[in-house]
Amino acid sequence: KHLQEAITAHPQFYLAHVAIAEQYAKLKRDAEAAEAYQKAIEMKPDRAPAYVGLGMMLVKEKKYSEAITPLRRSLEIDKQSSAPYMFLGLAEMMTGDYQSSETNLLKAYEIGKPALVRMYLANLYDLKGEPAKAIEQLKAFLKEANLPEERQVEIREVIEKLRKQMAN
Repeated sequence: KHLQEAITAHPQFYLAHVAIAEQYAKLKRDAEAAEAYQKAIEMKPDRAPAYVGLGMMLVKEKKYSEAITPLRRSLEIDKQSSAPYMFLGLAEMMTGDYQSSETNLLKAYEIGKPALVRMYLANLYDLKGEPAKAIEQLKAFLKEANLPEERQVEIREVIEKLRKQMAN
């Protein structure tokens, strides 16, 4: 409500458009979120947050091909945040561009060390038929992530399946 009032009073208030887009995205009001992100992009095409938000929302909607363009654009503007690299890497993995995916996921990890990147890399290496690398990432994920015991057991089971796959 307050954000809508801010936009009504100051229609060129970029951060209000980004904030309201984020709220719409959280509420799964995707069309309204996309519209608000697009408005923010039109207002300030040289600022990364709206591109990142739009790309992340599209990834969460499993619209991977559509997510790649805004995420790449955000990285043309700002290369300092791990989130756009992580979401771009995920989108690229899901569209079959494994080489670019690996590059961007590794960059995301280098910048911010998000443990979740380890899980995405493990998935990528499994898709590429590289179980040893997948196991390495899963082991690192277990060390870095603060997971409940049942989740740790699940990941250890995946590691064991990958080991058996390597033995065959």
